Parts: sequence; structure tokens; C-alpha cells
Amino acid sequence: YINDLSMNVNLEETLQDAEILYRRFEHFVESVDAQRRGQNEGSQTQSSTGTTSTTSTAPEISPILRNLLRTRS
Repeated sequence: YINDLSMNVNLEETLQDAEILYRRFEHFVESVDAQRRGQNEGSQTQSSTGTTSTTSTAPEISPILRNLLRTRS
């Protein structure tokens, strides 16, 4: 993000981009968690009825990445 001609960083733009990326990641993690909750509830219902279905699994998010969301004040 350095301007090739002046070798400067537009701080305001960089901070805005970082905030947007953070919010997108936060939303992604919330979506994955909601999908996992839905799968867990569905698997409990399926096991009680004895039926099974194939569902896509949610991606695994590492504890280190989750910790980034918790440490923000």
C-alpha cells in the first residue's frame, strides 16, 4: 500500500481497509459458528429420529484467529 512515487502510506485509507477486513472476518466467524450450531442441532434431531443426511461441514477456525476477535477493545 505504499505509493510508488512518493514512498508514502495513506494512513487513513489503510486503516479503513483494515477495519473493513476485520469486520468481514468477524462476520465470517459468526457465520461459521451459526452454521456449526445448526449442524449440531440438526445432528441431535437426526440421531433421535434415526435419519441421516449429508451436510457440508463448516471450515475450522484456529484458536489463534478467534483470539484476535476477543482481544479487540
